[in-house]
Amino acid sequence: PGSASSQSVLSEGGTSTALLRQLFKKAISKASREFFQSFDTAEFSRRATLALDEFGHAMRPEVSKVLVRLSLDQRETCREQLLPLLEFLVDRRVLKPGEIFDGLYYLASKMDDIVMDVPRAPKMIHAIILGASRFGLSSKQLRQLDAVMLNCKPTKSVKERLKGIVREYLASNDMREVVRSYLELKAPHFGHQLIKSAIS
Repeated sequence: PGSASSQSVLSEGGTSTALLRQLFKKAISKASREFFQSFDTAEFSRRATLALDEFGHAMRPEVSKVLVRLSLDQRETCREQLLPLLEFLVDRRVLKPGEIFDGLYYLASKMDDIVMDVPRAPKMIHAIILGASRFGLSSKQLRQLDAVMLNCKPTKSVKERLKGIVREYLASNDMREVVRSYLELKAPHFGHQLIKSAIS
């Protein structure tokens, strides 16, 4: 039997799957943040297993999605613990290599969005992919991940949008509109690129 929260969601019917996924990701996010403080692989494994038992094993790919995404916001010493954890989860059969692949593939395909918050994300994800053979990913899967990463040009789309903001300013001379458009872009790390676009 699941918790009161999961049971109440199930009783609601049509929207249960999306809400269950949201509750599951919340549980895994909390466990992930605590892992990056304690580095306790056994405790994370225990909590992930409990969450999967409660919300369903179809949620397994979400574990690596959440773990890897949150690792991008951590210090390098914390990120170094990610590969040993994923290897541990595969050894304990909490996750399968293919489920980790699904999580990595999803993140790699969303790099355009992720890089807005974490400019160095492509380099970080690539480092994880290079070590992915440790937990059983095949050479074919590794090539697929590399291909997705090579096809992502996140900074190119940001630069084009910044050039558009500059063009709008030159046409209207409205600085408030520039500020509004830049804030809507939600890319504070690319402020230097806005200046560079204006100069060029």
